[in-house]
Amino acid sequence: MVHGINVDVTDRPGTVRAAEETLRRFGKVHILVNNAAVGTITGLADATFDDWHWATSVNIDASSMVSGRSSL
Repeated sequence: MVHGINVDVTDRPGTVRAAEETLRRFGKVHILVNNAAVGTITGLADATFDDWHWATSVNIDASSMVSGRSSL
């Protein structure tokens, strides 16, 4: 069975709610696909701190938050 949830992966409370909903529904997670990634159009030298923060929030932090919460 597949269960998709629409969540802003940079929103920690949202990822917690999504993980809790999934665990309530299925008991545990057998397979988790962390499939969120972003990039900027500018090169690294031209990226602002906000660009960098947004990209790392989606590409690194979100994967860690979702994976860690889903493994409970």
